Amino acid sequence: TPKMEQKLRSQTKFNRRQSIEERAHGDIKYKSEKKKSKVLNALAETTSIKMEKRFMYEFEQLCEIDCQDENVTNKDRFKYLFTSKGFKLDDPRIKDIIDVVDELEEDQDIDFDIFKELIRPISTFFRDILQNNLSLKDIESFSKSTREIFEKHNLEAPKGSMAKYLSETSNANQDDFAASICTVDGQRIELGSSDSLVSLQQISSVVSYLIALEQHGQESLSKYIGTEPSGKSFDNLELKEGIPHNPLISSGNLLCCSLINQKETIDRKYEKYAKVVEKMIGAKVSFNNSVYLNQKERAHRNFCLLYMLEEAGTLPEDADVKEIMNFFTQTTSIEMKVSDYSVMAATLANGGICPLTDENVFSDSEAIKGTLSQMLCCGMNTFSGKWAFDVGLPAKSSTTGMTILVIPNKMGIAVWSPRLNKDSNSVRGQKFLCELIDTFGFNDIDHVYGAGLMKKMLVNLSFKGTHNNDSINLLYYAKQNKLREMRKAVAQG
Repeated sequence: TPKMEQKLRSQTKFNRRQSIEERAHGDIKYKSEKKKSKVLNALAETTSIKMEKRFMYEFEQLCEIDCQDENVTNKDRFKYLFTSKGFKLDDPRIKDIIDVVDELEEDQDIDFDIFKELIRPISTFFRDILQNNLSLKDIESFSKSTREIFEKHNLEAPKGSMAKYLSETSNANQDDFAASICTVDGQRIELGSSDSLVSLQQISSVVSYLIALEQHGQESLSKYIGTEPSGKSFDNLELKEGIPHNPLISSGNLLCCSLINQKETIDRKYEKYAKVVEKMIGAKVSFNNSVYLNQKERAHRNFCLLYMLEEAGTLPEDADVKEIMNFFTQTTSIEMKVSDYSVMAATLANGGICPLTDENVFSDSEAIKGTLSQMLCCGMNTFSGKWAFDVGLPAKSSTTGMTILVIPNKMGIAVWSPRLNKDSNSVRGQKFLCELIDTFGFNDIDHVYGAGLMKKMLVNLSFKGTHNNDSINLLYYAKQNKLREMRKAVAQG
């Protein structure tokens, strides 16, 4: 529509002008405003010519895309370019642009002028897709192999039992199975019932610990919470020298909730907490009131843990046990899709930057590092030690049957199946993740020792090209002030 087109044009013009002004100002001192204006105009003209040439080249590449259809249009090619690389058309970065394409007249195709206006706001992102400068370069082969692993475990006779105390699992189909993958670039793979809604429950401990770390720092937080695996069930009635063993068990999660936004009212606490989760997944969350009421009714064990913490003098001064419990139960009752959990994990893999919005949700890199370390050694309940030995990657499970896995600098994975084993982990979820990691060799320790690498599938997850090209890329990203790409390039060596 004209309104949307005007919005795209004005935003692009502002961004381009701002970039030119930043280049012109620098450390240069001008004799007069007239001279400065002349330099700005010259820079604008030069930049415009360069952009025009680059857009023409990219438009020619778009027109050459083969969609295996004789009647294909540039509109079809434009959408196909994103979907073929694993990007969903409702991705926040391209949703408005796709809406503009959909609103074009039926007999109107994307010509060069329309193409320029469409890609200006996402020019760098679009160029990375065209050049296949992405985390998963051959996403088709990766998706096929991942689907085969998924189907293999989906066909197996289901084992394990449901968590009886959770109302949502008692009403769920015990044979449900879903998996979702999101790379740090935002490429997506979804298998099974990935649109199913699942409440946070124990996975809320990851978010709570991250927020507490950002607000208080590791040194201050270590006075309240340990960092050791407990070796016992997540809700065990035991403290270590008056403090929880680690932040990912129930007592640790409760204590984190007592430290988050301490001066705020409980409604503001929840509002801010939910906002953080929404930033992590790049989408809205919902609240499951029936889960909340059910959890409040069965909160006896958690109340016991809180009173143990209060007796040990570990809770903050003037802390209200009932208010802490109320807030804690609210956080565990936040509900989102299985596919959203993979984006949450990808945000952790991406150093706290949401891959779908490029928003820096957690600016403290030490908070991310500390959380991932705890997920590695304490995230899989009483199976945590064996998990760290066999898989060697950060993960967190929940009694809903949800498990999230973080592959730093690469991707986040979520898998959901309600049947649990004796360690309170998803039976099929745990098997699926173990086989997936073993198949593709994502464990960095394997690369150090070369353990069975010849038997593993080779998946290129880093930049192609020589070290010289990598250095040039890094300098280019620095010039463009693209922190996300710089961090990724450095992380890839």
